[in-house]
Amino acid sequence: MMRIQTGRRLHFGLFTPIPVPELNLVFGGIGAMVREPGVIVSGELSEGWNLAGCEIQRASEILLRLQSQAPELNPVAGDVEYVAPAHQGWGTGTQLALAIVDLCYRVNGITVNQQHSAQLTGRGLRSGIGVTGYQQTGFFLDHGKRLDDDAALSRVEQIPIPEAWRIVLVEPAEGEGLHAAAERRAFGKITSVAIDKVLQLEKLALEMAELLQINPDFLQFAAHLTHYNALAGELFQEVQGGCYSTPTNAERIRIMQANGATSVGQSSWGPGLFAFFANEEDAERFVKDCCLDGCRMMITQA
Repeated sequence: MMRIQTGRRLHFGLFTPIPVPELNLVFGGIGAMVREPGVIVSGELSEGWNLAGCEIQRASEILLRLQSQAPELNPVAGDVEYVAPAHQGWGTGTQLALAIVDLCYRVNGITVNQQHSAQLTGRGLRSGIGVTGYQQTGFFLDHGKRLDDDAALSRVEQIPIPEAWRIVLVEPAEGEGLHAAAERRAFGKITSVAIDKVLQLEKLALEMAELLQINPDFLQFAAHLTHYNALAGELFQEVQGGCYSTPTNAERIRIMQANGATSVGQSSWGPGLFAFFANEEDAERFVKDCCLDGCRMMITQA
């Protein structure tokens, strides 16, 4: 029996949701992988293909796609033991797809990299952070896709996050961010972006990457990340009505800041939120003092 556990992906925002010919760029952005489990799958070789557990419809679709594209694999009986709440900004769709493909290849004695798994399952088309983060950890700088390059995956750079830093995840009990057809329609509604904002987002992202590599100053990083996340949210203002997905999330961010969180934001479309802290003690104090109705808070790290 083999068991695979993935992390959760945080996405802090894209550089641009639509192509910018003047910059020869589309997508890009920054994010991180954290230790709080995203997906847990297990399985072994079997006489026939079989899959049980949670998110079974989603998982079965992934398995059927794999079977049609990898006829060399022997059948596998698998169990999806855990999936973090779907469509909350944790990147569970990508982690589930990559974990199932990885599991089926590994129990067949074959090593497969995450780029191949992503291409098999159609993941990572906008952001490469979750794909790269499947086998790596830390902070990710996605340089985006060039309009004159037909590469399927974007260029992603991995940078360590200091071990002492902690990340609080805010997981609402209910609510979903945009996904599937609704997400595609949302992207379709965005017809223009301000080039100066795109350049500002790129500059902030590069400065954060440099801070982590040369001088991991937490307060400076925290200020940059909060600013970046809100600015990236402005690109979706026509869809969201503001920097964050809902007025409820905007209020949660305000409460988090009032309780001492200097580095806060929404992951992807939300409603999942995050806050970075310089150490365990600060994170524990925040979780103890901050009351967000209907939300579970978890302390984790890169």
